[in-house]
Amino acid sequence: VDHVVQIIKEEVIGARKKNQYQDRILGYLLTPVQVDSLNKYLNQVNKMKSENCTIPDNNLPKNIAEYKTLLAIHNLFHYNVVVGMTERMTESMQILKQILGNEFRDDKSRKDVYELFEKFAPTEASREVQNNVKTSNQTIDSKSVSDGVVLRTVNSTQGHDVSHGVFMNASKKITTSFVLELLRQDEEFMMLFREFLKYEQMIVDFAWGMHVMQHEMVLILTGSTL
Repeated sequence: VDHVVQIIKEEVIGARKKNQYQDRILGYLLTPVQVDSLNKYLNQVNKMKSENCTIPDNNLPKNIAEYKTLLAIHNLFHYNVVVGMTERMTESMQILKQILGNEFRDDKSRKDVYELFEKFAPTEASREVQNNVKTSNQTIDSKSVSDGVVLRTVNSTQGHDVSHGVFMNASKKITTSFVLELLRQDEEFMMLFREFLKYEQMIVDFAWGMHVMQHEMVLILTGSTL
């Protein structure tokens, strides 16, 4: 466990020394054209810096990490992305079931899709699995991947309840809550950790809101209740 904690600290401290932020999620949320344009812009800026040239103001924010984050959030909304949350797998399956089922106009195909979901992702079975997972009374408030440990990012002020699921290293049986308790003993590091995660946190918070609204709409369309 100490080895895992040390790896996380080294990764975060090293990144912040370079003024870098956690941004792995952007690999899924930026379009190829956006990535290409940003890379060309950054390459041009770096070239001009190396030549001691004045960098023109072209309305791009000085904080590129924030710009990419806002661009990702824009994409989630603009492309009307269907958002699923592992912490809310049952609700996520309900959203997918409704969307995929309505892709078919004929009743038989739609029925086949619904039966497929009932077979592999039944609502009651999903809840049983969640209830059997080890629980934690503490809110997980960070996200990183190191040596198999996944720390989910959740802002407690948003009211996200993840108490029913604790992510665990499959090979070493190390819960994220235990790793976080060790990290929290270092208050100075935790301030740095939250800064490292803040832009990805913005994306997760926005995506969570989309997920909640999408699930509520499914409940309305199907006449279900919470």
